Amino acid sequence: MMILLEIGYYKLLSSREYRNIDMGIENIYTKIELHLSDGVFNVDPDRWFEMHTKKIDYLLKVENIVESGLISKLDEFIFTNLVILLIASLNLGYL
Repeated sequence: MMILLEIGYYKLLSSREYRNIDMGIENIYTKIELHLSDGVFNVDPDRWFEMHTKKIDYLLKVENIVESGLISKLDEFIFTNLVILLIASLNLGYL
């Protein structure tokens, strides 16, 4: 299950669309750095917010993949331990 979880968010973060978003944000910050001494950022604020919103949306997808994987692993862990506890209780005569 953990391998599938890693593959899920790895595929998402290595997708062409996410890489384009990340590169776009990097270009924005490069522009800001180049014009920092001028006092002018030379970056369209709408574009800045659009790119960051897209990145946040992608990271939310990653969070959802990780969350569902963790919940699944937790359910599996709880079930396994309940079965072990039940078997041990039966063997010890508690049930």
